[in-house]
Amino acid sequence: MIVLRQLLAAIAKETRLIVRDWHALAVLFVMPVAFVTIMSLALRDVFTERAGVTFSVLIVDQDGKLVGEKLRESFTKDKHFQVVLATAPLPDAAQVEAQLTAGLYKFALLIPAKATAQARRHDWAIVGYLQPHGPFSKASRASWAASALAAA
Repeated sequence: MIVLRQLLAAIAKETRLIVRDWHALAVLFVMPVAFVTIMSLALRDVFTERAGVTFSVLIVDQDGKLVGEKLRESFTKDKHFQVVLATAPLPDAAQVEAQLTAGLYKFALLIPAKATAQARRHDWAIVGYLQPHGPFSKASRASWAASALAAA
C-alpha cells in the first residue's frame, strides 16, 4: 500500500511539473509527431515495390520441353527479371559459373536434359501442375502419358 501511495504521489508531482512547463509539454507531443513524419518521408519507398529494379537471369534450357517452357514463361512474366536465354551451343556449368562470377548475370537457371521426362516418370503432381489445364484425373493419365511419351 505504501508503494502504491508513493507511485501515485510521483505521478501527481510529474503531472504538475509538466502542466506548468509548456515547453516540456510541447516536446512530449510534438517530437513524436515530427519523428514519425520525418521517418515516414525518409522510408516511404523502402517497403514499396520498386519498378526499376531488375535482375538479369540466364536460362540454360537443355531440355527444351514442357518444364523449360513453363519456367521461361514464369520468369518472363515477372517484371523484375530480365531473362536472357542461352543459345546454341549451350554453355556448361563451368561457363555459366564464370559468367556469374564476372557479374554478367545475377543468377542462372540450368534446366537439365530430360527434365520433363524425369518429372513425368517420378512426380505426376508436378506434371499435372505444368499442364495448361491443371491437375488431371486418373482416367486421362494413361492417354496423356502415352501421347507424351510418344512425343518425347
